Amino acid sequence: MAEVITMGKAYHRNLIKLYGYCFEHNMKALVYEYMENGSLDIILYENSLGYIEWETLYNVAIGTAKGLVYLHDGCDEQIIHYDIKAGNVLLDKRFSPKITDFGLAKLMSREVSRAPLTRTRGTLGYNAPETWMPGSQVTSKCDVYSFGMMLFEILGKRNNGQGANWFPQQVWEKFKFGQLDNIIKECGIMEKDRENAKRLSRVALWCTQYTPEIRPSMSEVVMMLENKIPVGMPPYPFQFFQSSDSSILSSLEVILEFYPKFQFGQSLTSSTQPSLKVIPEVDANVSPARAERNSAAQDVPSQSQGDTHTKRFPEEITMTQPSFRDLLSRNEMDDPESAGREQSSPWGTVNSPYMTPTHDDPNSSFYPNLPPVLEEPSSSFSEAGEDDPLPAIDGLQISGEPFPGQELQAGGYSINGTTSCNFEWVRYLEDGSVNYIDGAKQPNYLVTADDADTYLAIEVQPLDNRKRKGELVKVFANEQRKITCDSKMQEQIERSLHSGQTSYEVSLAARYLDIWEPVILAVKREGYSIKRIGTRDVVATEKFLQKTAVTILYGHPTAFSILGFTEHLLRTENSSLRDTIVLTMRLFIMRALEKRKAKKKGIFFNI
Repeated sequence: MAEVITMGKAYHRNLIKLYGYCFEHNMKALVYEYMENGSLDIILYENSLGYIEWETLYNVAIGTAKGLVYLHDGCDEQIIHYDIKAGNVLLDKRFSPKITDFGLAKLMSREVSRAPLTRTRGTLGYNAPETWMPGSQVTSKCDVYSFGMMLFEILGKRNNGQGANWFPQQVWEKFKFGQLDNIIKECGIMEKDRENAKRLSRVALWCTQYTPEIRPSMSEVVMMLENKIPVGMPPYPFQFFQSSDSSILSSLEVILEFYPKFQFGQSLTSSTQPSLKVIPEVDANVSPARAERNSAAQDVPSQSQGDTHTKRFPEEITMTQPSFRDLLSRNEMDDPESAGREQSSPWGTVNSPYMTPTHDDPNSSFYPNLPPVLEEPSSSFSEAGEDDPLPAIDGLQISGEPFPGQELQAGGYSINGTTSCNFEWVRYLEDGSVNYIDGAKQPNYLVTADDADTYLAIEVQPLDNRKRKGELVKVFANEQRKITCDSKMQEQIERSLHSGQTSYEVSLAARYLDIWEPVILAVKREGYSIKRIGTRDVVATEKFLQKTAVTILYGHPTAFSILGFTEHLLRTENSSLRDTIVLTMRLFIMRALEKRKAKKKGIFFNI
């Protein structure tokens, strides 16, 4: 039931969707949405689906990170998952990641920054050092540590291993001597993906820092992976695993001193808890490798505590450790990759949606812009002679009505041996920015309210069975004009704005399961209300605020979300009605805010 309650408080595209459950004395079961591509660990460890582009795995990492941002920052209560690992990340048919298995998750009030850990939680090889000690105080940073361990596995496309073959330590050794390129080549990552692979490696080293305060938040992790802020030079993360004779021990070896009967990757449950009170003394001083580097990261204080042979996790020491942002600002000047690069804004002043709880808005920069497919060396145009032309698409065009609520279909002719194509639907904005629509990778596309007032296009990359890539082809919908509403939708919106109020019969998502109840959504000049049909019970009444947002969830053709003081997930009978409501509410919000702004200005200037 703990998992049912947790899932009932969370709704995000990167979280698994719970359809129902059975909790009888002879049957306990949870029913989730079906994930066609299974779990990430099977793909990484067993290569069950054959060759997978590393760029796809990189996007899996970003999507998983966004799911964790939502758990930590986007719900009414903070949710700590406690068991992030490749086996708990499922992939749908488009390889969009979904976090699953909330059996160990903990809900925590936002007024509380730390929670006491009554028993060890997590999976061996993934769980953070502080989770090994029942009675210690933990934060959401334990999920950051587990995510970092998963990043190492994505980098190597393998299990992290143990002992001398412990992959995270190998990554650190290469990073320490400026040889990340070598290990990236050994992992079989192609040249076009190597910058992202180097970025992922450094993010993983930050996430797996021994001290929780030094680890970044998941919102900062997302921005680093999306290259919105610099990664910086991480300090040595594995000093806890360094023995007195300076030999490096893997996390597995340390843990198995206390859990000799368990295997790597096995979750720790209440029935498998040993009586763990102390941990053996280890040399927690800064490693010699770090001492050799002229970096401000050397200032990280030692975590040894005198001559004691046993010690607990020192809360008073972790409280005085420099934070992730402190270390980043100190060692940015030591980053050889930052030379000549324009410096980003300070961490504390980054204008980012991750600094506060956010909604899941596919029209915002929260989601990664998917770059055009880059040419591989073997696919350059110069290598193809006139008698061996590159794959191509001829006569690409878009059919269908380019209005919100209507579906478009791209079509053309495959020539020059084209066997497959990559599709990307794109929004071009007036300011020149480009928004690659997350998940829109099929020739058909449902136009939504988010596309209104933008230039919508599809980009097609032809490929042949020799993995050669032809010239990228692009065509705009609506004859290169902005997407607008059809006359019927426009008339409905104008009528609502003129009268200053309107109402709709919609369905409201129940709190715990995929159950929808009929409600009336009433929209007025200053705010909105939601009432149950029949009982007329008021579900919500809110004024329009600066933070009020009405968003569309990609992949849900009739669903939308209203986010103010609380979030309400609603759906309609069809896409056209959904988009009418979304556009109408956005205009009501805009007018309400403009009216209040003008009123305040008039009072200020006494006019």
